[in-house]
Amino acid sequence: MADDDHGVELQRLAMDESSSGATRAQTVRATSATMLARASNSQDSLHARDAEPTNYVPSAPALVGQVVGGNETDAAHLRLQRMAAFESHDYDPIDNDLEEDALRARDREDYRREIWWKWATSAMIGMVMGFIAFVVDGLVDKLNLFRYGVIGDKVGTDGYARFVAWLLHVIVSLSYVEPLAAGSGIPELKTYLNGVHLKGLLRLKTAVAKLGGIAFSIGAGLIAGKEGPFVHGGGLVGGGLSAFGSNTLGFRLKKPAWFRDDRNKRDFVAIGTATGVAVAFAAPIGGMLFTVEEGASFYNSDMLWRGFLATCTGVLTMHWLEQLDFDANDFARARFGTHRDFGLYTDNEADYSRNYWWYFWEVPIFILIGACGGLLGAAFVKMNVRITKWRALHIPVTDKRKRLLEVITIAGITSTLFFFFMSVSPCKDVPTPLMPGSIDDLGVISNTTFEYGEETRDEIRKDFFKQLYCPDGQYSVYGQLFYNPLSTSFKFLLHLGEVGEFGVDGEHPFPISALIWYFLLTFSLMTITYGIGAPTGLFVPSLAVGASFGQLVGRIVASIASHRGSEVRINLHAYAIIGAAANLGGATRMTISITVLVMETTGSMQLIIPLMLTIFTAKAVGDKYTHGIYDTHIKIRGAPFLEEPELAGPAADKLRVNEAMADDLVTLQPVMPISDLLQVLTTTSHGAYPVTEQPPAYAGEEFELHGSITRNLLLKMLLHRISFVPTVGGRSDDGRLFSTQRERDELLEQLKQIPFKVPSAREVAHRVSDEDIQTMSVDLRSFMQRHPFVVHGDARLSRAYRQFRTMGLRHMYVMPSRPRVVGLLTRKDIIDERSSLTLGLYARGLAHPRARTVSRSFEPEFDPRDASARDVDGADDAKDERQTHLPYIPYYSNNANTGDDDGDAHATIPELDGRTAFFAVFDGHGGKEVALYAARHLHESLKETEGFEGDGDALKGALEESFLALDRRMLSKEAASELRALRSGSGEEEDGALGGLVRTGANAEEQRNRRAEINAKLRAALIEQMKEQDPNIDERDIKFDFELEDSDFDEPQPSSSEDGGVDALDRWSGPQAGATSVVVCIRGNNAYCANAGDSRAVFSRKGGVAEDMSNDHKPMNEEERKRIMNAGGFVSEGRVNGSLALSRALGDFEYKRNKDLSEKEQAVTAFPEIREFELREGDEFMILACDGIWDVMSSQECVTFVRERLIAGAKSETFKISRVCEELCDACLAPDTRGSGLGCDNMSVVIVLLQKFWQPTSA
Repeated sequence: MADDDHGVELQRLAMDESSSGATRAQTVRATSATMLARASNSQDSLHARDAEPTNYVPSAPALVGQVVGGNETDAAHLRLQRMAAFESHDYDPIDNDLEEDALRARDREDYRREIWWKWATSAMIGMVMGFIAFVVDGLVDKLNLFRYGVIGDKVGTDGYARFVAWLLHVIVSLSYVEPLAAGSGIPELKTYLNGVHLKGLLRLKTAVAKLGGIAFSIGAGLIAGKEGPFVHGGGLVGGGLSAFGSNTLGFRLKKPAWFRDDRNKRDFVAIGTATGVAVAFAAPIGGMLFTVEEGASFYNSDMLWRGFLATCTGVLTMHWLEQLDFDANDFARARFGTHRDFGLYTDNEADYSRNYWWYFWEVPIFILIGACGGLLGAAFVKMNVRITKWRALHIPVTDKRKRLLEVITIAGITSTLFFFFMSVSPCKDVPTPLMPGSIDDLGVISNTTFEYGEETRDEIRKDFFKQLYCPDGQYSVYGQLFYNPLSTSFKFLLHLGEVGEFGVDGEHPFPISALIWYFLLTFSLMTITYGIGAPTGLFVPSLAVGASFGQLVGRIVASIASHRGSEVRINLHAYAIIGAAANLGGATRMTISITVLVMETTGSMQLIIPLMLTIFTAKAVGDKYTHGIYDTHIKIRGAPFLEEPELAGPAADKLRVNEAMADDLVTLQPVMPISDLLQVLTTTSHGAYPVTEQPPAYAGEEFELHGSITRNLLLKMLLHRISFVPTVGGRSDDGRLFSTQRERDELLEQLKQIPFKVPSAREVAHRVSDEDIQTMSVDLRSFMQRHPFVVHGDARLSRAYRQFRTMGLRHMYVMPSRPRVVGLLTRKDIIDERSSLTLGLYARGLAHPRARTVSRSFEPEFDPRDASARDVDGADDAKDERQTHLPYIPYYSNNANTGDDDGDAHATIPELDGRTAFFAVFDGHGGKEVALYAARHLHESLKETEGFEGDGDALKGALEESFLALDRRMLSKEAASELRALRSGSGEEEDGALGGLVRTGANAEEQRNRRAEINAKLRAALIEQMKEQDPNIDERDIKFDFELEDSDFDEPQPSSSEDGGVDALDRWSGPQAGATSVVVCIRGNNAYCANAGDSRAVFSRKGGVAEDMSNDHKPMNEEERKRIMNAGGFVSEGRVNGSLALSRALGDFEYKRNKDLSEKEQAVTAFPEIREFELREGDEFMILACDGIWDVMSSQECVTFVRERLIAGAKSETFKISRVCEELCDACLAPDTRGSGLGCDNMSVVIVLLQKFWQPTSA
């Protein structure tokens, strides 16, 4: 990445610290005074461009002085000063009108495609990183082969010529290193994933330099590993692939465009870093755990699963390519699963379990190794920090020649020292099985790890027991460690001479002198090398240092055991592995990921307990002295990195938010003149601005927050002339400036968070025309964040810290201590099931979802034990004759709705024509007008239909035709006015009322008398209820807003003003709302059920056995699905065209537009399903209800519920059937319907009681 800024910051820090204490203090005080003055006129701490540090200085300087000492205070001020150069990412999803409109337009298929692309992109990240790892590893191998093989063979025994060739190789290799891609990259990636933007971090140029440079760094012999650059490279690949474009290459795909925001890019970068570690060590699980533990500050299960796929895919791709490169012809026979990156130096057999063991009495020794690892790590961090500061002062990033010269110098020193120890190495005899003439093919030795005879004796001796300056038959002892690549030396320390190799039943211990020199030299060079101007990693050097230290401890333990005469056999390789893990843990302070990485790369599963104890001890000891190396470099850089809340300092618990906030805010108005906006942008550098109608008159004054808008978004709006309106008379009512999907998509593409880079305010100001500056304004309302996060002013600062850290915010606004509350939200209100059901309620036209059970019909009082003597109307004396034809007695119907705008209706007409009873329930969706219209007119349509007077098939046909006829009638201009009036409420009956009244053929006078009786009963009931609550209340003070008037039931008149007049009627194409319908007609001893939709009628037969009278018409039913598909529709998520959850309904004319098909064949049809039932002795009652009931109860559960209460009520003198309906609705209503879920739908119920059920013997 571009390190110019980093180097300048480090240089400034070094200069400050190198000055005298007095001078430095004066500088700090002057800087603090400047920051204090600036903070009094800015809101930098709230914005991420972000001079966040300025806010901390003025908040409570006295307290800061108490918390930290003088030197620490100076360092804190300096770090805060450097933070001003950083911007923050905003992981809070954009919540403006534009994004909301786009989200509402998305269907389930679009969400599915997004999820598919997330998984596909994760797999692509793995494959690309696997390919990159194969290429880089191949380049490293070629460079190492040239360095250690070709040079040595060609030069012969001439030491001087060999040394010159060695240095020449170093210089040539480092000539290709890109200094801008210096360092490991892990601190930078960790900072980025914490929410801090680093310029140039994810550029393609940086990726090429980083991944190409590490090959030359390793090839030149630097004490460096590849894992750090691979982590950086993985992040680059993840960020680049998720953007589907490149600024460097100048292209960007328009689709898919879901991931062009900070939050999604962060997740893909994290997945890329995990894949980078995985392919660097061939350790997929360890790579994922590395990102979780050390890399990503924000991770979730979805990211973990996709990272799991990416790491697996990456390692698999790398192994596949390596095998193809090794032997493509024998690919099918190749054995996979035998390779460990730091496993046996030949991996033809993966027999690792027998190579390591440990004794219980060694546990204290392992803990001691861990403590030493922690001390070594702390020493490494302290020394490296001092070297880094010295380097920043004397070798600045801006001086490229000095940087390159430093790299070449360190590489030359490293190679010279290693060459020196190689040249003075003692010699030892080559193991007997490898001597010439001992055996021709090692493959015949049963204990050897070399299979198929492919590794010959001479090749093994040449690769692992180099002769160098030793006589024939001997090898260079130091050469095994100093004349090999660092990773190979590490492998030798772990595995060389394991039991059974070379036919020798014994260890292959390195001389103690070789281990000591290797440990001291590698540790010192690692400390100096980390941070130079070349790509370098820390893992392999730390592991190699620790392995040599572990071998030393193992040799000491073995010597003590041997001296005491013990025959216990000490496993030096186990000590090497434990020492390697301890040193790496002490340097990085990672635990779980190191444990898994070491086990995966070495195959040392049986060492898991010693590894865990050792690494934990190393971290505990190291943390007492310093932070880990990566965290330390982050602090040196001065980035505003937020630790876990538990690791934050104590000062945040002692401060309140209003003591740390900036209160003199720069605000914007919803419609802002361009001239004023440009002035704000060019004179301030804030990352975001609050939007309000009335700016505060003074610092700290409360103002009404309308929203918030970021600086980058404002610059993009100005750059693309988005939402420009004339300054005079250009303000619209709502600021909505996009009307079509195409306009919306174009705006979304222009305003995406990614790419992050935008021109500066001054550049944008030059691009805006003078005419626009003088005459135009920018309407911000559709583009500002409507609901930014806020925090209470008197809350502890630690609470705000937690919100920033857990939600990835870049700023928060501070609100008064006692805000007004309008409701409560719990976790149960936001689960997916409840949200989906709530969305369904709104899609069906339901209004405010607050539960309220309301009686919508009148029930005459009657004694159920003498029901046969009662008349439901009480209006005539012909009850005996009527009961001969109508075997039912008074019924009751009830509605329970979850909103003020009820979408359900019902019709209950015991005497449709003197011998037919008509009962119906209508469940509206998308509006109430169709349900209300059907309740008014379906029975009329039935009476007017030919065949109504007949029985059997004739009546069935009349029922079918009446549904279709009513559907056609709603398309007429005559119906338009009434439907419009019903939708607006002007034609709907008042609450209390007509929908459930018994309709007869009585005249208007009888209707008025009946309404007067209803009003009297309702008035008496209300007075009784009010007096129960307040016995002293005066009846005259009770207001009866619910009383019914005759005019309430007059037919509505068309309104030319409200409905759009004649023009609106001419354009009428039917209502967009719909309604399901279930109708039961009783004639004689037969009941006919007609159903269209998912409302249901249920029979309670003898003994309370439930029998469905209708079928629910759902799009997933096979016959329904076939019809929908034949009509050109589709079924998605159980919905017609992904929208409508039922397949038959009145209305819904948008699904009935296929002119080539009949009414019955449309995707959604009003054609009902008819079923005929015979009334038998013992039949008890019928229940008609909408799906709000059946979503909660089954048919049998509902029948049992009603039957138990009817039987219990039959023994009561004052029993009312209405109570059963109310209890049924209350039982089905959710306890809290403000969200969504089962029991949140509107509910309409009609219960029809049959006479015989109420005979005393049954009761």
